[in-house]
Amino acid sequence: MTSNSLRRNLRLSPNELDNLLREEKKKWQIFRLQQVREQAKVEAQRVRKAVVCEKIQIEDGLKQELLAKYLNNKNVTEKKLQEEYLMCLQAFGEAHRGAKNEPDPSKVLADRAQYNNIKANRRGREAAKAEAEQQAHRNHEKNRPIRQRQDALQLEKARAQRVAKLPIPEAFRKKKPIIQEKVSEVQLYEAGTYTTTKYVPKNTVVEKEIKSTHPNAHDMARKEAEEVAAKAEAELQEAEEEAQKREQRGKEALARERLNRRYIELMEKLQQAQQDHQLSSYMRGADLTLDNHRTEIRRKQKQVAEEKRQRELWKQWERDAAKQATPTNKGARPPSSPK
Repeated sequence: MTSNSLRRNLRLSPNELDNLLREEKKKWQIFRLQQVREQAKVEAQRVRKAVVCEKIQIEDGLKQELLAKYLNNKNVTEKKLQEEYLMCLQAFGEAHRGAKNEPDPSKVLADRAQYNNIKANRRGREAAKAEAEQQAHRNHEKNRPIRQRQDALQLEKARAQRVAKLPIPEAFRKKKPIIQEKVSEVQLYEAGTYTTTKYVPKNTVVEKEIKSTHPNAHDMARKEAEEVAAKAEAELQEAEEEAQKREQRGKEALARERLNRRYIELMEKLQQAQQDHQLSSYMRGADLTLDNHRTEIRRKQKQVAEEKRQRELWKQWERDAAKQATPTNKGARPPSSPK
């Protein structure tokens, strides 16, 4: 009895009540979710079954429809073929019988060729007529300016004839021309100057004009201008000649410089060749006896004499080239330098 009374007196705390309510709520949420999922599963199965059934029904309907259409087309085709077969059986031999009644093919071809020839001739005449009309139209358009000019000339002639027949107005009648005689001029020379003045004196009659031997200023100015022009032309010609001489001297100097360079290059190559020959002789084991030494000295003397002779020949050739490079006429050209 004591324990029961204690139990009646015990109560749950607010936290415990909240926990119990939360657990109970969660349990019912889970139960509700399971119930909804089960209902959705059942509904999905039902929908799938309905879709499958509907698909089967549609396929059966299409099969039946296609089968009926196929049978109908088959019956129609068979009936058509049977009719054609019967018609062919009935018409067997009619082509041969009809061919006997047909006209001669050669005659038909000849008639057709004649008809085509007549038709072609008619079309050719029509085309020629159309071409002639077009050509006439083109010529008409081409000659239009000429005709317009001719019409304008005819109109102008008619107008001129009509105007010529009209009486001349008083204002346009021919008047007697007034001829004015030219008054003589007097030439006057002022003392101590080179000027000449011409004027017409008033109320003065001059019977004779006396010419003076004094030089005219215009003639003197003309002569002075001619002298200045001649002097300028002479200076220009002299400057051109001087430029040609400078150019000629430059060409000669350039030729001499090229000859000197060529000579120096040849001498250097010759000296290098001699050194190479001596070195090759030494490497081959040539004996350096007294006879060989004398022979080498004689060979060098001959070489020096040959070089001197070549140098004199070069100088002689250079003098000849310089003489040829100074031609008497202006249009001559100097000889080209050796390469």
